[in-house]
Amino acid sequence: MNKKDQCNTCFSYKYKNETEEKWKIHVANKEKARKAKTTDKELAEKGKIVAVTMDLQAVKLAPFLPARKIYFKTKLCCHNFTLYNLATRDVTCYWFSEDQNNQLQASTFTSCIIDLLEKNCLTPDKLPIIIYSDGCGFQNKNNILSNAILNFSIKHQIFVYQKYLEPCHTQMKCDSVHSIIERKLRHREIHLPSDYAYVTKD
Repeated sequence: MNKKDQCNTCFSYKYKNETEEKWKIHVANKEKARKAKTTDKELAEKGKIVAVTMDLQAVKLAPFLPARKIYFKTKLCCHNFTLYNLATRDVTCYWFSEDQNNQLQASTFTSCIIDLLEKNCLTPDKLPIIIYSDGCGFQNKNNILSNAILNFSIKHQIFVYQKYLEPCHTQMKCDSVHSIIERKLRHREIHLPSDYAYVTKD
């Protein structure tokens, strides 16, 4: 959610378009989710679980140049799907552009998630894995991802849990990663989609 955006439920309640009962349930769910994430972060830091958050950065364009003449020429949409390990603070950014995948499909994000789980989340003592995200359907909440995680879980004999934060209150460490990338992009020229990956690694 953009920093300037406001939660729909909270905004509606502010202008008396939502009942106090529903708003209180919404706030309680928000606090419950945040408390669970804090608890799981502490457990991860103690080495009892593996906890990961994930989110998609706002769409970037390539090329992205200050020259006005190219403003209306064709540009490619570029996407960064970010996963952040709450204990180790390791960050993995999966950059891809619409020439590689012209639709944001569940299978695209599922491939990224399973790749990270296979490479970075398996431990010798088979610690449970907890994944935090928002409730975006095609990205985090679909049968393709559920089946892939189930297959991963059976294959490695490990428990994997998905937890969803309350809509419009999904602040995660991934957001700070995106902010850092945005700052690094200031006054930088992007000619190719791959330039975003170079800037991220820099």
